[in-house]
Amino acid sequence: MNQAAAPSLDDLRRRIDAIDDGLLDLIHERTTIVEAIAAAKRASGNAAAFRPGREAAVMRRLAARHKGRFGLATVVRLWREIMCEFTRLQGPFAVAVHVTPEAPGRWDLARDHFGSQTPMAIHQTPVQVIHAVNDGSATVGVLPPPSDEADGMWWTSLLADEPGGPRIIARLPFASAGNARGTGLQAVAIGKLPTEPSGRDRSYLAIDMADDTSLGATQRRLHDAGLPLRGLVGVDQPRLGIVHLAEIDDYLADDDPRLARFRELSARRLRGLKVLGAYAVPLAEGPAA
Repeated sequence: MNQAAAPSLDDLRRRIDAIDDGLLDLIHERTTIVEAIAAAKRASGNAAAFRPGREAAVMRRLAARHKGRFGLATVVRLWREIMCEFTRLQGPFAVAVHVTPEAPGRWDLARDHFGSQTPMAIHQTPVQVIHAVNDGSATVGVLPPPSDEADGMWWTSLLADEPGGPRIIARLPFASAGNARGTGLQAVAIGKLPTEPSGRDRSYLAIDMADDTSLGATQRRLHDAGLPLRGLVGVDQPRLGIVHLAEIDDYLADDDPRLARFRELSARRLRGLKVLGAYAVPLAEGPAA
């Protein structure tokens, strides 16, 4: 019985050529569909092209489907480039990045997440990034994660109760930092657009309390309100007094009933409460426990 001959190198290369042609044809088909979606959005008055929550949900679905030796981080990078190209096709899209000599890799994180062809500008301070997002010269700003440290206290600039102001919308890197300069580098993205749940999210909550309210007391009230706390810090602002920043291990909308419960528990000690935004939990952290 004759065994089928193994395909020749030329046969294998022709198959690869056919796959490449098919991939490009599918990209062209996707472009047509995205253009139709953009037209439908304009007709309905909803022109938002960038949806970080939706993008994260798509990436998780693809990650669950992925198999074989082709690297998942590379798959994510490919799709990030595709998604950002289609975002730019629907309207202006630019990124402002806070870069310092100590953290040059923040530029790399921004480039990998928002696409190598997306216009990006370096800014020396977080305030400059926030201004760029506010004045519309940037759609998205990339900053250090909010914290009680000097380079992370920019979040206090978001406390003004201005409708439509910048919010935290994403966390970087979503899959892998790749060859970004530096180790363990993290960042968040801010933008003037509504947040939306991705299926597994975390939120930032600013809490303006009376000066004599301890972190421990705030932590207990968050727990009693049903808000799963991931981290809590306090900063002393000259004009605001003590402000606590809570990272909540869940998605928070402005009208979340747990916020109303926290207000009840805090009573007269609470001077202000604001959701600063939310981000999709990165793939790098693995599936939910």
